[in-house]
Order: sequence, then C-alpha cells, then structure tokens
Amino acid sequence: MAPGADERQPDALPHFQENFSRRFLRLIRSYSNIIVGQFFGHLHSDTFRVVYNDMGRPVNWMLLAPAVSPKRTASGPNNPGVRLYKFETSNGQVLDYTQYYLDLNNANQRDSADWQQEYDLTSYYGLTEVTAKSLHELANTFTEHNSQLFARYVNL
Repeated sequence: MAPGADERQPDALPHFQENFSRRFLRLIRSYSNIIVGQFFGHLHSDTFRVVYNDMGRPVNWMLLAPAVSPKRTASGPNNPGVRLYKFETSNGQVLDYTQYYLDLNNANQRDSADWQQEYDLTSYYGLTEVTAKSLHELANTFTEHNSQLFARYVNL
C-alpha cells in the first residue's frame, strides 16, 4: 500500500499515519540513487506518484496498479486489472508496462474471462522513458487548460 490517500476517492484518508509516511519518504529520498522504482496495489486504482527531494527535484516514482479483485465505489464497480512490466534485466530499469483488464459484465455473460489490453504506459502518454523526471513532466501537463493527457488519465 503506497503512502498518501487515494486521489480518486475525494473523502479517502491517507493510508499511512503522517509520521510513518514522512519516515518512508525520507528513506526513499536517501536511497533514490539505488531504488529503481516502487510498485504498489491495493487502491484498485491506476495511478502514479512522484517523490521529490528537499529541493523539489523529482528523484523517484511510485506506480500503483489496479487490483485483480474488483471494488465497488460511489461511481460503481471497477474491472479487475493486471499489469505486465517490461524492464532492463541488467539494471532493473523499468522500460514500460502494459495494462490489461477484464470486463466483468462481458465475462459473466459469456462465462469466459477474456483479458484485454488497455494501454502501454509510454505510448499512451507519449513518454520516451519511465523515470521520476518523465512522470513529473507528465503530471505537470495535467495542470494545463484542457489537458488531453489529463483527460486520458482520468478516463482510466
């Protein structure tokens, strides 16, 4: 479970107590030169977070994947998701990932699970790499007026 609250659930509380969140992020900042990235689930949400150093420079990232188990929210249930990461075996650098989902209504009607590709991170957002800096720049585009990339993010 990642630190912070679920940004897609407006009334959600943070998952870590503030003092534990500060300690965790301090460790990530201290060892960002050897921590390649962080992978989380549990929120049943497709999102990412960027970790910044004390000077505001992006130094690490967190990728939060949807869960295999569906969750009912105020906006209705979500579909299960599975993520396949592509990485460089020599250094662990994440190169991309492909997100898959299962349409529960369709699967229940057909009595068969047909997992479908939803998107690839780099092509979906036009990234050339998966780094703290590239995800920071992506997040910055979300604040632009009528941001197409933010619209894509919200529709996941």
